[in-house]
Amino acid sequence: MTETEIETKVREIIASSMRVPLDEIPLTKPLVELGAESIDFVDMMVGIEHGFNVEFCDEGMFAKLEELFGDDVLAVDGKITGLGAKVLAERRPEITADKFHEGLDVSHLNELFTAETWSRGLQELLDARPSACSKCGSSQLEAIKGSKLRCGECGNTMRCPSQADVLETWVEQFNADKPS
Repeated sequence: MTETEIETKVREIIASSMRVPLDEIPLTKPLVELGAESIDFVDMMVGIEHGFNVEFCDEGMFAKLEELFGDDVLAVDGKITGLGAKVLAERRPEITADKFHEGLDVSHLNELFTAETWSRGLQELLDARPSACSKCGSSQLEAIKGSKLRCGECGNTMRCPSQADVLETWVEQFNADKPS
């Protein structure tokens, strides 16, 4: 799928979750400004997971990042730290960096999410998928239920990286790139 096709399908899932027409879901407007509520975000996540055979973190991206970085690194008492703001700006470049600042309440992060945020997160998962079969090397891979790929050549089934896997790899790289 092209980036535009992915964005359109994501917007369709969001529109369905929010029970509004597709043309009311622009790519870059925060979804809460369009009336999205907490339950809608859960429905969006499940819809995108099923629609694309991917696996997001149930606890959410930021909670997983907090787990990976350790206690009181990205947030303290529910407020984003300076490093937390930097990490969020790097992870979500489609959201202007000034939206992420020290002291931001973690509970307000969903208020920044747009259709583009969901599309970008999804694209990252799709990009992390293997491009060839681990057994025979064929590129004839088909997404199947449960965030897996099946080889059309030999029938081998491979697990796709989940959002947790992608975040773990990203945090390792982020930490490796920091000056000593």
